[in-house]
Amino acid sequence: MRLLFILIAVIFSLYFLLKKRYFDFFSLAFVSSIIYFLPGFFGYVLYPDPFGFAIIPIALIDDTYIVMILVLFGIFSGAFIYDHFLPQPKFTNLYIKGSSYALFIILGIGIIGFILTLLTVGDALFVGKKALYMTYFEQMRWQLVWGAGGSLAMVISYNYRQWLLFGISSFLMIFNLYIGNRTYFALAIISIGLIFMFDAGKQQVLSKSNIRKYWRQITIFLSLAYLFFLYKGIYQYVRRGYWDMIANLLTTPSFYLTVVTKSEPFITQSVLNEVLEQKFQVGLTHVVSNTISQLMIFSSILNVKDFNARFQPALFPTRIAGLAGNIWAEMWSSGGWILLLIFIIIYVIFLGIGSRLLFYQNNTLKGGVSLLFSYWAFYIHRNDISNQLSFEKQILLLLIFSFVLAYFIPVKRRIR
Repeated sequence: MRLLFILIAVIFSLYFLLKKRYFDFFSLAFVSSIIYFLPGFFGYVLYPDPFGFAIIPIALIDDTYIVMILVLFGIFSGAFIYDHFLPQPKFTNLYIKGSSYALFIILGIGIIGFILTLLTVGDALFVGKKALYMTYFEQMRWQLVWGAGGSLAMVISYNYRQWLLFGISSFLMIFNLYIGNRTYFALAIISIGLIFMFDAGKQQVLSKSNIRKYWRQITIFLSLAYLFFLYKGIYQYVRRGYWDMIANLLTTPSFYLTVVTKSEPFITQSVLNEVLEQKFQVGLTHVVSNTISQLMIFSSILNVKDFNARFQPALFPTRIAGLAGNIWAEMWSSGGWILLLIFIIIYVIFLGIGSRLLFYQNNTLKGGVSLLFSYWAFYIHRNDISNQLSFEKQILLLLIFSFVLAYFIPVKRRIR
C-alpha cells in the first residue's frame, strides 16, 4: 500500500505542477495533503508517549493508506472537474462601500485583543510552557481576538500593499508565534502565498520560466515553511532562554531532519491510524451536535464534547498533553466509510466555491476569502469539525463585522 500511495501522490502532483491553471484552493489543499500525509511516504506514524513526546514508531495499516488515497483522489478529481467541465470564472470588480476602511477596523480589533491579553494574563504569558498560560482560559479568549484580527489584517494589508499596516500586523503575529501559537501567523503566510501565486495568473508551477522568474519568492516561502517545522522543535527553549540548548540543537545536523520526521503530521496521523485499527466509534450524533454547536454564535451553550475529548481517553489514556484532532478519523468514527466519502465531497465542493470567490476583485474581500478558505484547504487535516468550524467562524464574523461597521463610515470616492 505504501508504494501505491506514493505512486498516486506522484501522479496527482504532476497534474498540479504541469497543468496550466490558477494556483487556487485545490492546489493549496493538495500541498497541505502532501505535508500532512508525510507518514504515508515514510510508512509509519509516531505514537505519542505520556509526556508529550513522539518517540514510538508504529507502522501504518492499510486502511490509513486508503483514507489518505481517498482524500488525494477527491482533491484531484475536484480540480480536474473544475478545470475541464465547469464554466471558467471571470474577474469581476466588486465595490463594497467603505471596504478599504475595514482593514483599519480589523487591525484595531487585533491590537485591542493583544493589549487585553497582556493586561488579563500578565506575566503568565511569558512562562516557558504554553500549557501553563493556557490555564488562564477565560482571559486567553482575548488571544483569539488578537490572533484572528492580526492575521486577517496582515493578509488584507498585503493585498492593499499597505506596508506600515502590514508591519504592525506582522509584529502582532510574530509575538503570537513567540508565545507558542503558530496557527495564526502560519495561516496568514499561507494566505499571502496563495494570493501571490493566484495573481500570477494561469501557469505551470514547474516550468523553467517560472523558476527563473520567481526563484527568490519560492525560496522565501519554502524557507518560511521549513522554519515553522524548525521553530516547533526549539520554541520552548526560546521562551525559557535556554540559548545553550538551542545552539546545541542548531549545530547538530540530524536535528534538521528530525524536525520533519518527528513533526506534527506523524502524531496527527497516529490518531487516524489508531481509530481505524481499534475501530473506534463515536456515532453520527457526535458530528451532528458539534456542527450545530459551532453554527451558533455562542457555541458553548450546547456544551458538547469535541472529538479529542472522546478519542484521547479511550485510545491514548496515559497521554498527559493534548493531541491535535484528525477530521478524517472523526468522520470515519462518526459514520464509517460512507460519512467519510460524503465529507470528502463536501470538502471538495467548498474548495471550488472558495476558488471562484478569488475572482472577485475587492482587496478586503479577497484577503478575507484567502484566509477563510486557507483554513479550510490547508489546516483541516489537524482539526476536528468543532475546532475547524470555530476557526472559520472567527474569521467570518470578524470580516462581516468590519464590513458592516465600515459601511457607515462616510466615503467620498470608491476605493477597492
